[in-house]
Amino acid sequence: LSIRRQRQMCIRDRRSETPDKFITHNMMGFSRKVDYFKLGDQLDFTAQDQYPGGHFVPQGVFRGDIQAAELDFIRSLKHRPFWVMEQQSAITGWETVGRTPKPGQLGLWAMQSIAHGADTIVFFRWRSCVMGTEQYWHGILPHNGRPGRYYRELKAFMQEAGPLLERLQGSVPHPEVAMLFSYDQYDALSIQPHHPHLQYPEHLLTYYSGFYRQKIPVEFVREEDDWSSYRVLVAPLQFLMTEKLSEKFHAYVQQGGVLILDMRSGVKDATNLAFAEKELPADIYPEDAEQASLCPPRFIETDSVKAMRVRNSIPRKISPEAMRWVEDGFLSCEEHKERLILDFLRKGYRAGPQITQMLQDETVSRLQ
Repeated sequence: LSIRRQRQMCIRDRRSETPDKFITHNMMGFSRKVDYFKLGDQLDFTAQDQYPGGHFVPQGVFRGDIQAAELDFIRSLKHRPFWVMEQQSAITGWETVGRTPKPGQLGLWAMQSIAHGADTIVFFRWRSCVMGTEQYWHGILPHNGRPGRYYRELKAFMQEAGPLLERLQGSVPHPEVAMLFSYDQYDALSIQPHHPHLQYPEHLLTYYSGFYRQKIPVEFVREEDDWSSYRVLVAPLQFLMTEKLSEKFHAYVQQGGVLILDMRSGVKDATNLAFAEKELPADIYPEDAEQASLCPPRFIETDSVKAMRVRNSIPRKISPEAMRWVEDGFLSCEEHKERLILDFLRKGYRAGPQITQMLQDETVSRLQ
Protein backbone atom coordinates (compact mmCIF):
# COMPACT_ATOMS: atom_id res chain seq x y z
CA LEU A 1 0.00 0.00 0.00
CA SER A 2 2.84 2.41 0.86
CA ILE A 3 4.52 1.68 -2.48
CA ARG A 4 1.25 2.47 -4.30
CA ARG A 5 0.90 5.76 -2.45
CA GLN A 6 4.51 6.66 -3.16
CA ARG A 7 3.96 5.94 -6.85
CA GLN A 8 0.85 8.13 -6.92
CA MET A 9 2.73 10.96 -5.20
CA CYS A 10 5.62 10.72 -7.67
CA ILE A 11 3.27 10.88 -10.66
CA ARG A 12 1.33 13.79 -9.15
CA ASP A 13 4.52 15.74 -8.40
CA ARG A 14 5.90 15.20 -11.90
CA ARG A 15 2.67 16.38 -13.49
CA SER A 16 2.69 19.58 -11.46
CA GLU A 17 6.38 20.25 -12.16
CA THR A 18 6.36 19.37 -15.89
CA PRO A 19 2.77 19.54 -17.17
CA ASP A 20 4.00 19.51 -20.79
CA LYS A 21 5.69 16.10 -20.43
CA PHE A 22 4.01 12.72 -20.79
CA ILE A 23 4.25 10.03 -18.11
CA THR A 24 4.39 6.32 -18.89
CA HIS A 25 5.98 3.17 -17.51
CA ASN A 26 7.22 -0.03 -19.10
CA MET A 27 5.20 -3.10 -18.11
CA MET A 28 5.69 -6.84 -18.57
CA GLY A 29 2.58 -8.54 -19.92
CA PHE A 30 0.65 -10.57 -17.34
CA SER A 31 3.09 -9.90 -14.51
CA ARG A 32 1.39 -9.90 -11.09
CA LYS A 33 3.72 -7.39 -9.43
CA VAL A 34 1.14 -4.58 -9.52
CA ASP A 35 -2.38 -4.05 -10.84
CA TYR A 36 -1.59 -2.72 -14.32
CA PHE A 37 -5.14 -1.45 -14.76
CA LYS A 38 -4.77 0.86 -11.76
CA LEU A 39 -1.27 1.89 -12.80
CA GLY A 40 -2.47 2.55 -16.36
CA ASP A 41 -5.19 4.87 -15.09
CA GLN A 42 -2.45 7.23 -13.85
CA LEU A 43 -0.39 7.20 -17.06
CA ASP A 44 -0.79 9.10 -20.31
CA PHE A 45 -0.24 5.86 -22.22
CA THR A 46 1.08 2.41 -21.44
CA ALA A 47 4.31 0.75 -22.55
CA GLN A 48 5.50 -2.85 -22.78
CA ASP A 49 8.81 -4.73 -22.59
CA GLN A 50 8.58 -7.30 -25.38
CA TYR A 51 11.13 -10.11 -25.44
CA PRO A 52 9.70 -13.00 -27.48
CA GLY A 53 13.00 -14.87 -27.32
CA GLY A 54 12.70 -15.23 -23.57
CA HIS A 55 14.38 -13.86 -20.49
CA PHE A 56 17.59 -15.06 -18.88
CA VAL A 57 17.46 -18.75 -19.88
CA PRO A 58 16.86 -20.57 -23.17
CA GLN A 59 13.18 -20.90 -23.95
CA GLY A 60 11.11 -23.29 -26.03
CA VAL A 61 9.63 -22.71 -29.45
CA PHE A 62 8.38 -19.15 -30.02
CA ARG A 63 4.62 -18.96 -29.44
CA GLY A 64 3.02 -16.11 -31.30
CA ASP A 65 -0.24 -16.46 -29.37
CA ILE A 66 1.39 -15.72 -26.01
CA GLN A 67 3.22 -12.68 -27.38
CA ALA A 68 0.03 -11.44 -29.06
CA ALA A 69 -2.00 -11.85 -25.86
CA GLU A 70 0.44 -9.77 -23.83
CA LEU A 71 0.42 -7.01 -26.45
CA ASP A 72 -3.39 -7.01 -26.56
CA PHE A 73 -3.48 -6.85 -22.76
CA ILE A 74 -1.19 -3.80 -22.58
CA ARG A 75 -3.26 -2.06 -25.29
CA SER A 76 -6.45 -2.91 -23.42
CA LEU A 77 -5.31 -1.20 -20.21
CA LYS A 78 -6.31 2.14 -21.73
CA HIS A 79 -7.92 0.93 -24.99
CA ARG A 80 -5.55 3.07 -26.99
CA PRO A 81 -2.13 2.79 -28.74
CA PHE A 82 0.91 2.06 -26.61
CA TRP A 83 4.68 2.06 -26.82
CA VAL A 84 7.01 -0.90 -26.80
CA MET A 85 9.64 0.63 -24.53
CA GLU A 86 11.96 -2.36 -24.92
CA GLN A 87 11.67 -4.44 -28.10
CA GLN A 88 14.14 -7.31 -28.38
CA SER A 89 17.06 -6.40 -30.63
CA ALA A 90 19.40 -9.38 -30.18
CA ILE A 91 20.19 -12.27 -27.81
CA THR A 92 18.91 -11.85 -24.24
CA GLY A 93 20.48 -13.11 -21.05
CA TRP A 94 21.67 -12.32 -17.55
CA GLU A 95 23.59 -15.18 -15.90
CA THR A 96 22.97 -17.40 -18.93
CA VAL A 97 22.55 -16.62 -22.62
CA GLY A 98 19.16 -16.92 -24.29
CA ARG A 99 18.11 -18.00 -27.78
CA THR A 100 19.66 -16.50 -30.90
CA PRO A 101 16.97 -14.83 -33.07
CA LYS A 102 16.69 -16.39 -36.50
CA PRO A 103 17.28 -14.24 -39.60
CA GLY A 104 14.29 -11.93 -40.06
CA GLN A 105 12.81 -12.75 -36.67
CA LEU A 106 13.57 -9.38 -35.03
CA GLY A 107 11.57 -7.53 -37.68
CA LEU A 108 8.77 -10.10 -37.47
CA TRP A 109 8.48 -9.64 -33.71
CA ALA A 110 8.47 -5.86 -34.02
CA MET A 111 5.81 -5.98 -36.74
CA GLN A 112 3.65 -8.14 -34.48
CA SER A 113 3.83 -5.41 -31.84
CA ILE A 114 2.66 -2.85 -34.39
CA ALA A 115 -0.19 -5.10 -35.55
CA HIS A 116 -1.53 -5.28 -31.99
CA GLY A 117 -1.60 -1.54 -31.37
CA ALA A 118 1.95 -0.28 -30.73
CA ASP A 119 2.63 2.98 -32.53
CA THR A 120 6.17 3.45 -31.18
CA ILE A 121 8.92 0.80 -31.11
CA VAL A 122 12.08 1.37 -29.05
CA PHE A 123 14.68 -1.35 -29.52
CA PHE A 124 16.71 -2.32 -26.47
CA ARG A 125 19.58 -1.78 -26.56
CA TRP A 126 21.87 0.13 -28.91
CA ARG A 127 25.14 -1.52 -27.88
CA SER A 128 25.93 -4.49 -25.63
CA CYS A 129 27.27 -3.32 -22.27
CA VAL A 130 30.71 -4.43 -21.12
CA MET A 131 29.98 -4.53 -17.38
CA GLY A 132 27.14 -5.19 -14.94
CA THR A 133 24.31 -7.70 -14.75
CA GLU A 134 23.26 -7.37 -18.39
CA GLN A 135 26.54 -8.08 -20.14
CA TYR A 136 24.79 -10.93 -21.96
CA TRP A 137 21.73 -8.82 -22.83
CA HIS A 138 22.97 -8.04 -26.30
CA GLY A 139 22.19 -4.89 -28.25
CA ILE A 140 21.90 -3.95 -31.90
CA LEU A 141 25.69 -3.60 -31.85
CA PRO A 142 27.91 -6.22 -30.17
CA HIS A 143 30.45 -5.40 -27.47
CA ASN A 144 33.03 -4.25 -30.01
CA GLY A 145 30.58 -1.85 -31.63
CA ARG A 146 30.94 -3.23 -35.14
CA PRO A 147 27.66 -3.48 -37.10
CA GLY A 148 26.57 -7.04 -37.85
CA ARG A 149 23.46 -9.00 -38.83
CA TYR A 150 21.19 -7.47 -36.17
CA TYR A 151 22.16 -3.95 -37.23
CA ARG A 152 21.52 -4.65 -40.91
CA GLU A 153 18.18 -6.39 -40.25
CA LEU A 154 16.83 -3.64 -38.00
CA LYS A 155 18.02 -0.90 -40.34
CA ALA A 156 16.05 -2.52 -43.16
CA PHE A 157 13.05 -2.98 -40.89
CA MET A 158 13.04 0.69 -39.82
CA GLN A 159 13.19 1.83 -43.42
CA GLU A 160 10.21 -0.37 -44.21
CA ALA A 161 8.12 0.16 -41.08
CA GLY A 162 8.73 3.89 -40.54
CA PRO A 163 6.19 5.09 -43.13
CA LEU A 164 3.72 2.44 -41.92
CA LEU A 165 3.93 3.66 -38.32
CA GLU A 166 3.26 7.21 -39.46
CA ARG A 167 0.06 6.09 -41.22
CA LEU A 168 -1.06 3.96 -38.26
CA GLN A 169 -0.39 6.64 -35.64
CA GLY A 170 -3.30 6.71 -33.19
CA SER A 171 -5.18 3.73 -34.65
CA VAL A 172 -6.13 0.59 -32.73
CA PRO A 173 -8.00 -2.64 -33.47
CA HIS A 174 -11.68 -2.79 -32.51
CA PRO A 175 -12.35 -6.41 -31.45
CA GLU A 176 -15.84 -7.82 -31.00
CA VAL A 177 -14.60 -10.40 -28.51
CA ALA A 178 -13.61 -9.41 -24.97
CA MET A 179 -11.94 -11.41 -22.22
CA LEU A 180 -12.52 -10.50 -18.58
CA PHE A 181 -9.27 -10.12 -16.63
CA SER A 182 -9.24 -9.57 -12.88
CA TYR A 183 -6.26 -9.16 -10.56
CA ASP A 184 -8.52 -10.15 -7.64
CA GLN A 185 -9.26 -13.48 -9.34
CA TYR A 186 -5.57 -13.78 -10.21
CA ASP A 187 -4.54 -13.28 -6.56
CA ALA A 188 -7.19 -15.61 -5.13
CA LEU A 189 -6.31 -18.45 -7.50
CA SER A 190 -2.59 -17.94 -6.95
CA ILE A 191 -3.20 -18.56 -3.25
CA GLN A 192 -5.56 -21.50 -3.80
CA PRO A 193 -5.33 -22.84 -7.38
CA HIS A 194 -7.10 -26.17 -6.60
CA HIS A 195 -4.65 -27.97 -8.87
CA PRO A 196 -0.89 -27.35 -9.20
CA HIS A 197 -1.22 -26.97 -12.98
CA LEU A 198 -4.11 -24.49 -12.90
CA GLN A 199 -2.66 -21.01 -13.38
CA TYR A 200 -4.88 -18.00 -14.03
CA PRO A 201 -3.14 -16.34 -17.02
CA GLU A 202 -2.25 -19.68 -18.62
CA HIS A 203 -5.88 -20.78 -18.41
CA LEU A 204 -7.06 -17.54 -20.04
CA LEU A 205 -4.58 -18.22 -22.83
CA THR A 206 -6.35 -21.48 -23.73
CA TYR A 207 -9.33 -19.37 -24.82
CA TYR A 208 -7.19 -16.65 -26.37
CA SER A 209 -5.23 -19.21 -28.41
CA GLY A 210 -8.45 -20.55 -29.90
CA PHE A 211 -9.42 -17.08 -31.13
CA TYR A 212 -5.84 -16.45 -32.26
CA ARG A 213 -5.83 -19.53 -34.47
CA GLN A 214 -9.10 -18.38 -36.04
CA LYS A 215 -7.66 -14.85 -36.55
CA ILE A 216 -10.29 -13.29 -34.27
CA PRO A 217 -8.96 -10.23 -32.39
CA VAL A 218 -9.50 -9.99 -28.64
CA GLU A 219 -9.70 -7.12 -26.15
CA PHE A 220 -9.16 -7.54 -22.41
CA VAL A 221 -11.64 -5.82 -20.09
CA ARG A 222 -12.14 -5.45 -16.35
CA GLU A 223 -15.30 -5.75 -14.30
CA GLU A 224 -16.03 -2.01 -14.23
CA ASP A 225 -15.62 -1.53 -18.00
CA ASP A 226 -18.53 -1.12 -20.40
CA TRP A 227 -19.00 -4.48 -22.18
CA SER A 228 -21.89 -3.45 -24.43
CA SER A 229 -19.79 -3.04 -27.60
CA TYR A 230 -18.59 -6.67 -27.53
CA ARG A 231 -20.58 -9.51 -29.07
CA VAL A 232 -18.80 -12.15 -26.98
CA LEU A 233 -17.48 -11.94 -23.42
CA VAL A 234 -15.21 -14.73 -22.16
CA ALA A 235 -15.07 -14.77 -18.35
CA PRO A 236 -12.87 -17.67 -17.20
CA LEU A 237 -12.36 -18.70 -13.57
CA GLN A 238 -14.77 -16.26 -11.93
CA PHE A 239 -13.75 -17.71 -8.58
CA LEU A 240 -14.84 -14.66 -6.57
CA MET A 241 -18.43 -13.62 -7.20
CA THR A 242 -20.35 -10.56 -6.05
CA GLU A 243 -23.98 -9.58 -6.49
CA LYS A 244 -22.91 -6.59 -8.59
CA LEU A 245 -20.86 -8.74 -10.95
CA SER A 246 -23.66 -11.30 -11.20
CA GLU A 247 -26.18 -8.59 -12.12
CA LYS A 248 -23.80 -7.26 -14.76
CA PHE A 249 -23.43 -10.74 -16.30
CA HIS A 250 -27.21 -11.08 -16.47
CA ALA A 251 -27.67 -7.64 -18.01
CA TYR A 252 -25.03 -8.38 -20.65
CA VAL A 253 -26.79 -11.60 -21.69
CA GLN A 254 -30.25 -10.02 -21.62
CA GLN A 255 -28.97 -7.34 -24.02
CA GLY A 256 -27.91 -10.01 -26.52
CA GLY A 257 -24.31 -10.66 -25.54
CA VAL A 258 -22.79 -14.15 -25.58
CA LEU A 259 -21.24 -14.93 -22.19
CA ILE A 260 -18.75 -17.79 -21.71
CA LEU A 261 -18.19 -18.97 -18.13
CA ASP A 262 -16.32 -22.06 -17.00
CA MET A 263 -15.35 -24.06 -13.92
CA ARG A 264 -14.65 -22.65 -10.46
CA SER A 265 -17.10 -19.80 -11.00
CA GLY A 266 -18.98 -18.43 -8.01
CA VAL A 267 -17.08 -20.43 -5.38
CA LYS A 268 -16.33 -17.57 -2.96
CA ASP A 269 -17.40 -14.03 -2.18
CA ALA A 270 -15.24 -10.93 -2.61
CA THR A 271 -13.56 -11.48 0.77
CA ASN A 272 -12.42 -14.99 -0.23
CA LEU A 273 -14.98 -16.74 1.99
CA ALA A 274 -16.69 -19.82 0.57
CA PHE A 275 -20.46 -19.64 0.09
CA ALA A 276 -22.17 -21.78 2.69
CA GLU A 277 -25.86 -21.37 1.87
CA LYS A 278 -25.87 -21.19 -1.93
CA GLU A 279 -25.40 -23.78 -4.62
CA LEU A 280 -22.45 -23.41 -6.94
CA PRO A 281 -21.94 -21.35 -8.98
CA ALA A 282 -23.18 -19.05 -6.25
CA ASP A 283 -24.48 -15.54 -6.97
CA ILE A 284 -24.75 -16.31 -10.68
CA TYR A 285 -28.47 -16.84 -10.10
CA PRO A 286 -30.86 -14.11 -8.92
CA GLU A 287 -32.21 -14.82 -5.43
CA ASP A 288 -35.82 -14.89 -6.63
CA ALA A 289 -35.18 -17.27 -9.54
CA GLU A 290 -34.88 -21.02 -9.76
CA GLN A 291 -31.45 -22.45 -10.47
CA ALA A 292 -31.90 -22.40 -14.23
CA SER A 293 -30.63 -18.99 -15.25
CA LEU A 294 -27.19 -18.54 -16.80
CA CYS A 295 -25.69 -21.81 -15.58
CA PRO A 296 -28.05 -24.80 -15.30
CA PRO A 297 -26.47 -27.04 -12.62
CA ARG A 298 -24.88 -30.38 -13.50
CA PHE A 299 -23.30 -32.25 -10.62
CA ILE A 300 -20.29 -34.25 -11.79
CA GLU A 301 -17.80 -35.91 -9.45
CA THR A 302 -14.24 -35.31 -10.56
CA ASP A 303 -10.77 -36.52 -9.63
CA SER A 304 -8.16 -33.92 -10.62
CA VAL A 305 -5.21 -36.32 -10.33
CA LYS A 306 -6.85 -38.90 -12.59
CA ALA A 307 -7.94 -36.18 -15.02
CA MET A 308 -4.36 -34.91 -15.30
CA ARG A 309 -3.08 -38.44 -15.87
CA VAL A 310 -5.54 -38.88 -18.75
CA ARG A 311 -4.69 -35.47 -20.19
CA ASN A 312 -0.95 -36.18 -20.15
CA SER A 313 -1.50 -39.50 -21.90
CA ILE A 314 -3.32 -38.04 -24.93
CA PRO A 315 -0.29 -36.57 -26.79
CA ARG A 316 1.83 -39.54 -25.76
CA LYS A 317 -0.52 -42.42 -26.59
CA ILE A 318 -2.49 -40.79 -29.41
CA SER A 319 -0.80 -37.65 -30.79
CA PRO A 320 -0.20 -33.93 -30.07
CA GLU A 321 -2.67 -33.16 -32.88
CA ALA A 322 -5.35 -35.17 -31.07
CA MET A 323 -4.64 -33.11 -27.96
CA ARG A 324 -5.31 -29.91 -29.91
CA TRP A 325 -8.56 -31.39 -31.23
CA VAL A 326 -9.69 -32.18 -27.70
CA GLU A 327 -8.83 -28.67 -26.47
CA ASP A 328 -10.64 -27.03 -29.40
CA GLY A 329 -13.62 -29.35 -28.91
CA PHE A 330 -13.88 -28.38 -25.27
CA LEU A 331 -14.01 -24.70 -26.26
CA SER A 332 -16.58 -25.30 -29.02
CA CYS A 333 -20.35 -24.93 -28.89
CA GLU A 334 -20.89 -28.50 -30.08
CA GLU A 335 -23.90 -30.08 -28.39
CA HIS A 336 -22.98 -32.82 -25.89
CA LYS A 337 -19.31 -32.06 -26.50
CA GLU A 338 -18.19 -33.92 -23.36
CA ARG A 339 -19.60 -37.22 -24.66
CA LEU A 340 -18.20 -36.47 -28.11
CA ILE A 341 -14.69 -35.97 -26.65
CA LEU A 342 -15.03 -39.15 -24.59
CA ASP A 343 -15.98 -41.20 -27.68
CA PHE A 344 -13.10 -39.64 -29.64
CA LEU A 345 -10.60 -40.55 -26.92
CA ARG A 346 -11.87 -44.13 -26.65
CA LYS A 347 -11.39 -44.59 -30.38
CA GLY A 348 -8.08 -42.71 -30.30
CA TYR A 349 -6.55 -44.96 -27.67
CA ARG A 350 -7.38 -47.93 -29.90
CA ALA A 351 -6.43 -46.42 -33.27
CA GLY A 352 -3.44 -44.31 -32.23
CA PRO A 353 -2.14 -41.30 -34.22
CA GLN A 354 -4.16 -42.14 -37.34
CA ILE A 355 -7.41 -41.28 -35.54
CA THR A 356 -7.23 -37.69 -36.84
CA GLN A 357 -7.16 -39.06 -40.41
CA MET A 358 -10.31 -41.17 -39.96
CA LEU A 359 -12.64 -38.43 -41.18
CA GLN A 360 -15.21 -40.94 -42.40
CA ASP A 361 -15.97 -41.66 -38.74
CA GLU A 362 -18.86 -39.47 -37.50
CA THR A 363 -17.22 -38.76 -34.13
CA VAL A 364 -13.94 -37.70 -35.72
CA SER A 365 -15.59 -35.53 -38.38
CA ARG A 366 -17.72 -33.73 -35.76
CA LEU A 367 -14.72 -32.97 -33.57
CA GLN A 368 -12.47 -31.84 -36.44
